[in-house]
Amino acid sequence: MQTKRCWCGAKTKPSLHEAYLQCINCGTFISKDEISNEKLKNFYSFDGYWHDHVVNKFGYPSIEERSEVDFKDRIPLWFSILKKFKPDAKSVLEIGCAHAGFLYMCKKNGIEKVVGIEVDEKTCEYARERFNLENIISGLFPDVNLPLKKFDVIAGFDVLEHFTDPIKALKKVNELLDDDGICIFQTPRYQGEDASWLHFKPDEHLFLFSTENIFLLFDKAGLEVVKILPGPIPQDMIVVGRKKINVDSLVIQSPQIGFSDKLQIIGIGLIEHMGDIVACEPVSRYIRFKHPNAHIVWCVRKEYRELIDSNPYIDETLEVNCLTEWIALKESGIFDEVFDLHIHNRICPSCQIPLKNDQGKIVVTGENYYKIGNLLSAFSQGAGLPALAGKPKAYITEEAKKKIDKLNLPEKFIVFHCKTNEIERDWKNSKWIELAKQIRKKWNIEIVEVGLDSTLAGGNVDFINLCGKLSILETAEVIKRATLFIGVDSGPAHLANAVGTFGIILIGHYRNFKRYMPFSGDYESGENAVIIYNDGPVSEIKVEEVMNALESSLKNLPHEHVEEITQHKNLKKKARLIAFFLPQFHPIPENDEWWGKGFTEWRNVTTAKPLFPGHYQPRIPADLGFYDLRLPEVRKEQAELARNYGIDAFCYWHYWFNGKTLLEKPLLEILKTGEPDFPFCLAWANENWTRRWDGLNSEILLKQTYGGIKDHINHFEWLMPFFKDPRYLKIDGKPVFLIYRPAEIPDLKEMIELWRRLARKSGIGDLFLIAIRASAGIIDNWKTTGFDGEVIFQPFFKGLTYRMMERSKLPIENLNLIFDYEEAVKIMSEFNDDIVRRSNTSFACVTPSWDNTARRKKSKPFILTNSSPDIFEKWLRIEIDRVQNRNPEYRIVFINSWNEWAEGNYLEPDIKFGHGYLEAVKRAVFGMPWFSKRKGKRKILTLDPSDDITIESLLEFARSNFTENNLPLAESYFKLSLRYNAKLMASFYHNAKLYHQLGKINEHKTSIEKLNHLEKLNSQIHNDYAVMKYKLSDVEKALFHLQRAVFYDETNITAMKNLADLFTEQQQFEQALQIYHKILSLNPNDLETLLSIADICVEIGKIDEAKFFYTKALEVDPNNSEARKNLEIIEKVETKKPLVSIIIPVFNQLNYTKLAIESIRKYTNVPYEIIVIDNGSTDRTYEYLLSLGDVKVIRNPQNYGFPKAVNQGLSASMGEYIVILNNDVIVTNRWLERLLEHLYDNSISIIGPMSNYVSGFQVLDGAEKFYSNDGKIDEEALQKFADEIYIKNRGKRLVCPRVAGLCMLIKRDVINKIGGFDERFSPGNFEDDDYCLRATLAGFKIAVARDVFIHHFGSKSFKANGDKKFLEILRRNERIFINKWGAKPVEIFTKVKTPKENQIFIPIKSKSELTNATDLTLHDSQK
Repeated sequence: MQTKRCWCGAKTKPSLHEAYLQCINCGTFISKDEISNEKLKNFYSFDGYWHDHVVNKFGYPSIEERSEVDFKDRIPLWFSILKKFKPDAKSVLEIGCAHAGFLYMCKKNGIEKVVGIEVDEKTCEYARERFNLENIISGLFPDVNLPLKKFDVIAGFDVLEHFTDPIKALKKVNELLDDDGICIFQTPRYQGEDASWLHFKPDEHLFLFSTENIFLLFDKAGLEVVKILPGPIPQDMIVVGRKKINVDSLVIQSPQIGFSDKLQIIGIGLIEHMGDIVACEPVSRYIRFKHPNAHIVWCVRKEYRELIDSNPYIDETLEVNCLTEWIALKESGIFDEVFDLHIHNRICPSCQIPLKNDQGKIVVTGENYYKIGNLLSAFSQGAGLPALAGKPKAYITEEAKKKIDKLNLPEKFIVFHCKTNEIERDWKNSKWIELAKQIRKKWNIEIVEVGLDSTLAGGNVDFINLCGKLSILETAEVIKRATLFIGVDSGPAHLANAVGTFGIILIGHYRNFKRYMPFSGDYESGENAVIIYNDGPVSEIKVEEVMNALESSLKNLPHEHVEEITQHKNLKKKARLIAFFLPQFHPIPENDEWWGKGFTEWRNVTTAKPLFPGHYQPRIPADLGFYDLRLPEVRKEQAELARNYGIDAFCYWHYWFNGKTLLEKPLLEILKTGEPDFPFCLAWANENWTRRWDGLNSEILLKQTYGGIKDHINHFEWLMPFFKDPRYLKIDGKPVFLIYRPAEIPDLKEMIELWRRLARKSGIGDLFLIAIRASAGIIDNWKTTGFDGEVIFQPFFKGLTYRMMERSKLPIENLNLIFDYEEAVKIMSEFNDDIVRRSNTSFACVTPSWDNTARRKKSKPFILTNSSPDIFEKWLRIEIDRVQNRNPEYRIVFINSWNEWAEGNYLEPDIKFGHGYLEAVKRAVFGMPWFSKRKGKRKILTLDPSDDITIESLLEFARSNFTENNLPLAESYFKLSLRYNAKLMASFYHNAKLYHQLGKINEHKTSIEKLNHLEKLNSQIHNDYAVMKYKLSDVEKALFHLQRAVFYDETNITAMKNLADLFTEQQQFEQALQIYHKILSLNPNDLETLLSIADICVEIGKIDEAKFFYTKALEVDPNNSEARKNLEIIEKVETKKPLVSIIIPVFNQLNYTKLAIESIRKYTNVPYEIIVIDNGSTDRTYEYLLSLGDVKVIRNPQNYGFPKAVNQGLSASMGEYIVILNNDVIVTNRWLERLLEHLYDNSISIIGPMSNYVSGFQVLDGAEKFYSNDGKIDEEALQKFADEIYIKNRGKRLVCPRVAGLCMLIKRDVINKIGGFDERFSPGNFEDDDYCLRATLAGFKIAVARDVFIHHFGSKSFKANGDKKFLEILRRNERIFINKWGAKPVEIFTKVKTPKENQIFIPIKSKSELTNATDLTLHDSQK
């Protein structure tokens, strides 16, 4: 019985070749020979291998012959691969370099450091001498000393199959590769051949691989297969690899401080299961590394969302019900980029809709994923990412840790997890029970069982049963605290790997995987785990094996866990934060009178109602409850919260009305009791109290008045005890006092001077007075008025509303005053920047949110919606960073506010965000890393649950904002509409399938009806969103959403028209016509569609069809002026449309001539004749031309050259316009019609197109890359490229002195005046320059049409005679031109020299004078 194992660890079996075994898992062929290093050295000798074995046994070239013949094919191929994948390589190592010709090629092409390895020293000597290379080292890789530690490229051609241990060798390759280096290995590729396959050579080919198992081989060595290319012979493959990306080594940058105009939304899909999600956690870090500023969303089922919620690298968790919902989301267009980690063709068991995930480098399926690598490696590659490596992480919350603290678990214990969700992966219950008993007996260590259902409960075992009692993160915390984990291949085993607890994992055969590794990180490497494999079912593993592994592991375990350091110690505060504080939350007589007995603003707060979907109302406090500020314990708790989260002082609002105070009681209590011991200052809110809560001049409850000097003195004396309080906030040692509306104080300057005198007199010294820049009562110059500083008050409503009005082009009364918080923050941050730049004592202000719905129940509220701690933190960080270059005394930022609950403007905890905003303050002011303990993440695609939210309401709100040009908010709600509609559609589809299976006919019918309604609604959403995207000039997204709209509802005529219109605009006429005709099938008399089809038919030259549809439109609407007018134009044009003669001289090159004529016939939409002059072709060109029938052919007995041939064509031409055309061109859609458009302007008489191969102004460099692949023309791509040129440059032309003769459209007037081409320039070249010069001298203008493009292969007729002769003709004709005109063409055309006088008119022989012409037909141009 064979016991030899494969490199993958699995058993082997006899193979189709008697000298090989084959792996039962990966299929690798393994030679039965046992090869020692000594045997290898003897085998690969210079004489024995490279001469006797290679030459005599197989008949291959010797090493000396190979050193020459390899340069013909193999070495250029290998080097081209190197340059493609590593063009900047500076160092190369070749393993098994043989004669080292490849290294010589590398060195010759500028790669300075080349090193080769060959087994035999004599072979190395030959290589050194043959190519004068120094570093050719003898030895067996990987046990070789090398002169370099790292290489850019490591290559091995026909080497991989020779390694005695391919994993060991490739791991060494991994070690030697630079981080961004590549490896290239050529090796035999097994493709199912029989025993006679040429690569079955057991004495040297020790391992033979396929394109399937090569992925797993590389993966186990820490490498990724980048590309598999064909080898020099069909039986070989060339594998290009690189190091897997170890996510643990990546340095992830915090998001860029600032707000970009375009936020990229990335969707990650892996909805289940626990083990898969934990294993793929490094994906979140990699994507964050690649996209630091993106909004990253992970879609997951409810059971597993806590794993994602706690992940700081994920911004938002989308909860989905089943795989079908993920499919709908993925296809909805709400994500800018999607990474789907699911296997291809996975299905929801109920819905039975297969998920298509075949866009990655490899298609990962249920049959192959463990044959690609571990879960992380396979799933990341299937998602189109690089192969990732790294240890997964579990982000355990403080709440989970606190719960586990309460369990009082023993100091040492072992965690068992006994059951998976598949019986095939389970160990026997009886063995778990026996293992537990033996552990308790031998070591007396406590056992804790986790999971859903207990296995140990079925036996007489002393254990702690936590099954079914813990969340996933609580389970992770238990495992983290354990001494050791024992389990099977399951979710908790992946958690153990993630939390760093040593594991003993039991694995057997699973499905078609006979040996597999699910884990990455320390469990894969074996550093922190023992994997017990069984060659068969896992249930067959013996208890003794586990006990032995446990005994060995317990001896080697560290005494205690090394905790990951997450505390950020020694962080210093970067600024002082001052929060405005509203002392309103207690009853006062005035409010009793105005609003009712016992009124505080809590009454407004609790009775607020949401005004639109997702509107966060009412706002309900959390920790502090509906507090009363008369209570000292409330004030103390507020101060403690503020202190703990980095707030330095409260700025209490103070109300003084000419001697009367309001809301003063809490302040007087604070002053009297000395509690709380927390810094504070005061700000005078000098505005009217009104029923509208706006401080303006209507519905006034208490008017703000000023009593002159006496009042100012009284006011100051009332304030003085506060100023003298040791807790009072000071700047430069001066008590800080703020005034809300300074400009409304009539004697402001005198009051400030008075207060300063009083302050000095009272012993305070002086005051630090700050003017608040709010939306009213602003002073222009605070310095000259007497203030020490200013602070802008956010939200700065005046500036915000002006910006919104400017954007929407609507008056303020027509705006709903609901704005996206982040958009508003961008604007407010700009205002702050302007303020902060003015002076070191000009201060910025931030606001966590704003929503005064609670106060504005009868009037229009001002709302900043979609706020979140994440965005607020980002803004606060910006403002803190702005003041870092200041004196520490002035590093101050104000926050509005601590507790303005009725304005939705507070830091205090609430039931939605908890401590989220306070956490944001703390993280920002201490400069904590962005990805540490993130709370209050921003939600873009999620609304808080509400019974009032419907898809219709979301769509209506999106539409209303789009109407107001509030595009950020409109886009947000269009995406929300798509997201929630996808959820509902998937849910009803899922239910419909279930009801059908259960035979519930009525429920099934109802679900289908609802599904149909939602699909039609989805069509409307996509259409409206597309309209908005089009307005934003995002044509690609608009097209996508319109196509989805039509997909979901093929009767949505509005969407169909929009889609067809967009296709028309993009010149995609065929697609547009298909849509328009579908519309007519629904409504044959749709006038708009009839006219659109007719217009397109005119555009593409289908005039008869255009006439039909214009006529049909008139039948529908006899008074339609557009149809009638266009029909009249067509009739006029048809009667006047000129004939164009297309003249093509040819000499051989039949294939090119065919392409030219076929393209003319296909893409020419005006009346034309083709005249071909065959200059004595010998390759059946003439026979082909005669077979065409509709082409005039002039046959010359010999090659008379291009100019004479053109003249022959001119003599035979009938057209009002003449085209001189080369035969090696491909014309493009409507080329001639587009050229003619330029000549209809009487100022131009000769016009030429743009091309890829032409001189002068006509050349479009690099054009071929858009439609050519390895010299082959992709005609569809060429036409698309030409249409794009036309759309981009329509109507544009460049007046110039000449155009090339490859394509020259000429008016008959020119020929009548200057005649034909000068035949002295035969066989060709410079005749076009001469003709253009004569035309210019005769008063005609020449131009290049920038909107017409044709392809030119390039002088095929001339160069067929050889480059040398071509150059001779070129020089000769240049001399003829100089002799004729006195200068070179370029000298004349650039006006460096003036041409000498010469004959302009050159007569053309009449038809009767033509000689040696046998028939009339078509052409080529030998240019």
